[in-house]
Amino acid sequence: MDFGLYGSRASVGLPVIFLGCLIAFLLGPAGSSAAGQTYPNTVEFWGGVAGWSGENAQGFENGPSTGATFLFHVGIPVQVGLDIAFARMDSDQIVGEVDEFSASAAARYRLTLIPGFRPFLGLRGGYTRLSADYSDFRFEQNGSMIGGNAGLEIPLGSRVMLVATAEAMHYTYRDTTIFLEDIPIPSTGGSAWRYWGRLGLAFRWGH
Repeated sequence: MDFGLYGSRASVGLPVIFLGCLIAFLLGPAGSSAAGQTYPNTVEFWGGVAGWSGENAQGFENGPSTGATFLFHVGIPVQVGLDIAFARMDSDQIVGEVDEFSASAAARYRLTLIPGFRPFLGLRGGYTRLSADYSDFRFEQNGSMIGGNAGLEIPLGSRVMLVATAEAMHYTYRDTTIFLEDIPIPSTGGSAWRYWGRLGLAFRWGH
């Protein structure tokens, strides 16, 4: 079997989103009435669809994804931070679903600093894990990914933005062992392209 097969269930993303909302609530109110406040940091909660492309990824269907992105100001047009993502998909290689968990460093560069629509380019790279856990089948496969994205920030107010992002990532997975009714079966690693379409709300905070 190719690298083919997803870390924690997509529903695990709900506590992360809740925690992110709590952080934004606690940090955001400070200085909200100050004149000239720019709120340079953002926390974004998003949902979308992710799919695969490549010989090693044959048999996977597009599936839902969710996550949060935390970005911190390091220069006038630049932010860096952390992206946490959960995704799920069906596979014709098993009876059931495969999950993905990823944690990656993220950077975003805004192409314009004027009010209104704000296009941006970004980079992301880090850790990814695929897994499934059923009574007669289980596996876990670790790997790495790197890629870029482009998107658009649409302000909905002084501290809230609608964010649309399209992303292409290259994934590489290591060899692993699949357990079929507790019988170990070696599985070869491989690589493939992963495409994400995301739509989310971003909340700005900080000084």
